[in-house]
Amino acid sequence: MTSRPRWMIWLTATVVLWTVWVAFAYLPLRQRDERSEAYRIEWTQRETEIDSRIRTSPDVMARIALLDVSVDSVTRALPSAWHLKDHMDMLTGLGREHGIRSIEASPELASMMSLTKSAEGPAALLDTLVVELNAVGDFHDIGVWLDLVETESSFRYWRLGRWDKGEEPGTVRFSGAAAFIVAIPRGESS
Repeated sequence: MTSRPRWMIWLTATVVLWTVWVAFAYLPLRQRDERSEAYRIEWTQRETEIDSRIRTSPDVMARIALLDVSVDSVTRALPSAWHLKDHMDMLTGLGREHGIRSIEASPELASMMSLTKSAEGPAALLDTLVVELNAVGDFHDIGVWLDLVETESSFRYWRLGRWDKGEEPGTVRFSGAAAFIVAIPRGESS
């Protein structure tokens, strides 16, 4: 009889020890390992993402440089705030080439005064300038001139337009205002 209770005691003690070891050692270590593995997977994904960003950064920088060149070339094609007189002369020259007798193009004073001053940021800022256009001549000739004005890359919209009968027979008078996009160089104002 004495051997049987000892065997039961040893078996019970072994089961209790295994249960204590599993509950207090094995399960916490397993949870720690699972958390470590989850962190490792998360950091591996982050590292992969960062590596892919680093590998694509030269392409992104090249695209940004190409966009800068594109924006600069488009900005150079627009009239500059410092060269508005040249732009007005070009507009009147277009009209004279098409037989308009009297033509005048001048920036609207309020629009000129409100041009934005670009103190920081990109190389140039874009703003809208309203130009008053007046012409006296043949209706067809003025219409062709106005079509040419609309095809200018800096033209945006007509704000006003009025047609009147001219003083001489067969002539008309056009008075209107057109909005143009102008480039204001960095740190300058008109």
